[in-house]
Amino acid sequence: MIEELWILPPLASARLGSSNIPCGNFCWGPSDTSPGGSGKTTLVPLESLELTSDGEVTLIPADREVVFKDKAADGSWRFRPVCPFFEVHGRWRVDGKLEEGPVTEAVLAKAGLKLADVRWTVELANLKAYQFTLDDADRVECVVELSGDDTKRTPLLAASIKGEVGKRLIPDGVTIPVGEIQLSKPTPDFPELRLRFYPPSASSTAQRISLSG
Repeated sequence: MIEELWILPPLASARLGSSNIPCGNFCWGPSDTSPGGSGKTTLVPLESLELTSDGEVTLIPADREVVFKDKAADGSWRFRPVCPFFEVHGRWRVDGKLEEGPVTEAVLAKAGLKLADVRWTVELANLKAYQFTLDDADRVECVVELSGDDTKRTPLLAASIKGEVGKRLIPDGVTIPVGEIQLSKPTPDFPELRLRFYPPSASSTAQRISLSG
C-alpha cells in the first residue's frame, strides 16, 4: 500500500525564452582564479533529460559549454527557456517492510494500481495584480487535470473566473497562454513518473501583456 506521496523538487524555477530548445542542466563550478583568469564563478554542463512529442524520456549528454541562447534565421538571438521537471516520490509497504523512493509502474502494480489510475492536478496562477488590489477579479488562474497515461503536451490557458462580471482583469470568454505541461512515459531506462513545465514563449507573453492592458 502506498502511504504517502510528494513531489521533488518541492520548488523549482522556470524562465521564459523564445527558443524552441530548453536550456540544458548545469551547476556552479570553481571560481576562475588562475593567472589571467576572470575571477568569476564558472559553469559546468551536466547531462539533461528531454521529452519526445509522445512523452518518452531521452538522455542528452553534457555539452562542452552551457548554451543560453540560439541565433535565429533573422540574425536575432533567442534565449532558451528553463523547463523544470517534477518527479513523484512516495513511501509504501511491501510485506510489512517500509520502502520509499521514486514512484514507478512497478511500485503502482504492487499496490494494485495502473498508470491510468494516477491523477495529476496542476494549478497555476498569476497574482501580481491581485496582490496590489486584493480584488478577486484581478486573479489570473487555471487548473488542469491529467491522467497518468496522458503524455501529450497540454497547454495551460489562464482566465479571470472570480470577482464581479464585467470588471475582471481578463474579459469573460478570453484565455491567455501561460505555458504547457507534459507527463513522461515510463520506460525501463527512465521508469519514474515525471511532469515537465514549459513556460510561455515571448510571443505569448506579449499577448498576455496586451490583454492585461
